[in-house]
Amino acid sequence: MTFTLHHLEGLTLLTVKQVAKQLGVSYSFALRLIRAGELKAINISPGRRHPCYRVEPASVDGFKQANEVQPAS
Repeated sequence: MTFTLHHLEGLTLLTVKQVAKQLGVSYSFALRLIRAGELKAINISPGRRHPCYRVEPASVDGFKQANEVQPAS
């Protein structure tokens, strides 16, 4: 699986669509996670009518780790 990455000031960033694909969720659910603050993102178009979010791959990895289900003992 390959992802097109966007670069902003030296950062490698993913689009919301790419994040959704990595997490195996819909675009709208990934957007909800961002808006709820559960997934850290950067708005690359502040002050515009519609935000344009980008997410660092480390944020996606952190989200996966934080929500990993532990086996019952």
